[in-house]
Amino acid sequence: MTDDMQSKRTKYFVKPGFQKKMMILMILLVAIAVNLVGGLCFGLITATLEDELLSQNGFLHSMDYTQIALLKTKLFEYIFPRILMAEAVTIFVLSFLTLRLTHHIAGPVYRIESNLKEMAEGNFSLKTTFREGDEFKELADALNNFSEVICDQQELQKSKISQLLATDLTKEQSRLMSELEQTYDKF
Repeated sequence: MTDDMQSKRTKYFVKPGFQKKMMILMILLVAIAVNLVGGLCFGLITATLEDELLSQNGFLHSMDYTQIALLKTKLFEYIFPRILMAEAVTIFVLSFLTLRLTHHIAGPVYRIESNLKEMAEGNFSLKTTFREGDEFKELADALNNFSEVICDQQELQKSKISQLLATDLTKEQSRLMSELEQTYDKF
């Protein structure tokens, strides 16, 4: 793949199964955390307000319990929707950020997977490159180093086979060397 095509990769679901699992897991974890924080905030706010308002100097000291219950309900109706809205916005933003994150992970995994399949078919001359910001660059470097070593070893072995074929060999040795050379020519 050329560098221009690589830098213009806009297909966000490169490995949909992997990306969807990662997104769901991350969103669930954050949703749990956000709900815990939201619940704690609501509880702390209402408890603090209640303590302040019910203290001896507070204006609720003279109110009866039905009025206090009504005030708590109104307080809940005022604060709770705002907490839910903040949670919804957080989950929406997190969904977008998670998609971007998984894209920078799944893209390289997809590229490495396809390059390994191509190497299994004998093409060791390809280079694995990633876009700026993608993860696993060290793995790509190791894969490139591996393919260079394999290519060098293949060239060395082809050279030695050619040298052996140029010498006087028995008929059986010549046949075996020709088969070996044909095997390397496939790669």
